[in-house]
Amino acid sequence: GASSGIGLELCRQLKARGNIIYGTCRKPNDDMQAVGMNIIEGIDVTDDNVGAALSKALEGVKIDVLVNNAGGFTTKENKETIGIGSMSLQKLESLDLSEMRYNFEVNTLGPLKVSRALLEQVTSPGGKIAIITSLMGSITDASGGSYAYRTSKAGVNMIGKALSADLKEKGVSVGLIHPGMIRTQFGGDVSKLPEAMTKMQRSVEDGVKGVVAAIDEMSVDNSGTFWHANYGDGLKTCPW
Repeated sequence: GASSGIGLELCRQLKARGNIIYGTCRKPNDDMQAVGMNIIEGIDVTDDNVGAALSKALEGVKIDVLVNNAGGFTTKENKETIGIGSMSLQKLESLDLSEMRYNFEVNTLGPLKVSRALLEQVTSPGGKIAIITSLMGSITDASGGSYAYRTSKAGVNMIGKALSADLKEKGVSVGLIHPGMIRTQFGGDVSKLPEAMTKMQRSVEDGVKGVVAAIDEMSVDNSGTFWHANYGDGLKTCPW
């Protein structure tokens, strides 16, 4: 997920410090081209054949850090027609099960399919698999609403924790990273968000500084940690 938001800025910051970047997307755009990354298009993590597509596109490439960033809050159709109002489709009294299925496919199964497909190409020992998740996937911290998104992120947190155990002997570390509340178009038009929510949001540049810090901190010794990237102001851990 490198075409916009956190993924695009992550590619931009990592490229600026000299890393070689392979960014995946469904359709490339001018912003990706401007970063100077190696673009792999036609990648949709909801497709069961995504693993084969990635393996073919990245054949022969050794991966030091695999970042699972692609994510979603609402279906493309609802995002375009309802926008931020699609949050109402994740309330208990008006829950749309298509939202549940979409979130699970993108946020939970997506990172698992990608990580499995590329595992043999991840540097071992010393490689890293980062999963961009959310504090909204914390069971301890949970409040009501956002059933689809919360459930999908709780699920991927468990996947990350299980991967950390399974990959320990390979010397591959796994990190679950909450970037914080970031100002992107992730859930729809940000201009339509409630003022109280926009006041809590930070810039994507600050958010990604923290994500980069968390990736750098990852090791086999702390594998499986649920990080709060904290906007580059010092890493914290999130409650499970």
